Amino acid sequence: MIRGSFHNHTRFSDGKYSPEQVLKKYKSRKFTHVSVTDHDNTGAYPDILQIASSLDLTIFPGLEFSSQFLEFSECHIIGLNIRFEEDELRKYEDQILGGRRRRAELIVSRIREMGVELDDDTTNQLYNNPSVGRPHIAAILVSKGVVKTSQDAFQKYLLHGRPLYVRKEQWDAARVIAFIQSLGGKSILCHPTNQFSEDQVKELVGMGLNGIEVIHPMNKLKHSKQWRTFAQKNKLIISGGADYHGLEKSEERSLSRYYLEGDDMVKLIKAVERN
Repeated sequence: MIRGSFHNHTRFSDGKYSPEQVLKKYKSRKFTHVSVTDHDNTGAYPDILQIASSLDLTIFPGLEFSSQFLEFSECHIIGLNIRFEEDELRKYEDQILGGRRRRAELIVSRIREMGVELDDDTTNQLYNNPSVGRPHIAAILVSKGVVKTSQDAFQKYLLHGRPLYVRKEQWDAARVIAFIQSLGGKSILCHPTNQFSEDQVKELVGMGLNGIEVIHPMNKLKHSKQWRTFAQKNKLIISGGADYHGLEKSEERSLSRYYLEGDDMVKLIKAVERN
């Protein structure tokens, strides 16, 4: 039996665990195929390929890109089975990860203006993450007692229009999709839920989008059914995964609930494998 999860995060972005720990979790659940898709960087590679080989897991190298699309503040697109060693990808990472660092520094300055004391150890640890993002800021706000939970941090401070929101530097969706193609990968729209209309996703398909996450913890059953039908009608890859970060206890259950198997897996493998 083949079973795969194609949306996961490690300490190289906003995940809790090392790449090895994440892969071992999947191996213990009898998975055969996995993709680690950290935000805007492939720092987990190539080491993760060696780890996977020792565990007899097949890896499709991946990356979760943030992009600008229409009025959405962010549109997340996974590049699946990309050539992670390409020089152009290094240039992308330098640009975008630098932008993430600059955004974090600006948010930290705003937090201090609120009267919250942040010592150098806290900020240095924050900036050491290659893909520093709002979840890391939210964790600091919780640790300082500003809010009780990360969700509160987003709702009160970090979402668009809130006091600590700073727009992220990112490419537009068409550029991201074309870039993924240049890296030999397939572009997959992440967790569409009811955020996107079918006409909006058709616009992305017109840009060259290859697939859509039908299986994802944020997709309710009706969303999964809708987007499966949409994918089939438009001859798109059906993808999915747990979007695992390891930050919440519920995510451990998600590992065993949100995955591809059977015909979905066969079709995905055929679609993303490069000749």
